[in-house]
Amino acid sequence: MKKNIILLISLLGVFLSGCTLVTERADTDLTKAAVINAQLGLAYLQKKSYQQANKKLLKALEQDPDNANAHLYMAELQKILKVNDKADEHFKEAIELAPKNSRAKNNYGVFLCSQKRFKESVKYFSEVLKDPLYQDKIGVYENLGICEQQKGNMHLAEKHFRHALKLNHNLPKSLLGMTQISFDSSLFKPAKRYYTRYLALAKQTPKSLWIGILLERKYKNKDIVESYSTILRVKYPDSKEAIMLDQLEGRDGL
Repeated sequence: MKKNIILLISLLGVFLSGCTLVTERADTDLTKAAVINAQLGLAYLQKKSYQQANKKLLKALEQDPDNANAHLYMAELQKILKVNDKADEHFKEAIELAPKNSRAKNNYGVFLCSQKRFKESVKYFSEVLKDPLYQDKIGVYENLGICEQQKGNMHLAEKHFRHALKLNHNLPKSLLGMTQISFDSSLFKPAKRYYTRYLALAKQTPKSLWIGILLERKYKNKDIVESYSTILRVKYPDSKEAIMLDQLEGRDGL
């Protein structure tokens, strides 16, 4: 009888051990599947196939709720879709799961800046700059410049833009930022130089067209002003810059 009990206990131990191995293998398989789905979600996100991206990222998070990249990519998707509370939630989760992920902190900083949460934004950018392994420091300085410019702190914005441009002369966002800062300081010749460099590198946006219109008006380049105005109205009729253009011309009596 005693031998039978010992045998039964031994068999039970083997059975439980086998169950543990099966469970661990299943967990490993789910973790691997989550990694694959997160990467697929990112690929769809980059292709602007947002419905497919959402589907893959939801699946990844279902398979592994602790996948930091899946949270990061979902945050970026929700930011694009303007579901800001969800974006904020997933950014925080991504950073909590991977506190050394400077890319996540930089991206969260950009998001916070867009929400006018400037103090928090600068905090995350500053943390990224302290990471000796993070390679895109230039982008962080540029992001800091944009954030300080939106905040209205032009002195710091100029400092960060200049730092970024010192490291890389061909940064459209920094060049456009310096165009705006120079123009607002009535430094029209430097503004013109920065703007010319910007045009050689990037396509026109509503913001760049608006700055170009203001700048060329100072130089009385009527043909260029009309060209930029037409492009702004035709390509971006619902932009705030198009509305500002109508208001400007209304004041001029045009």
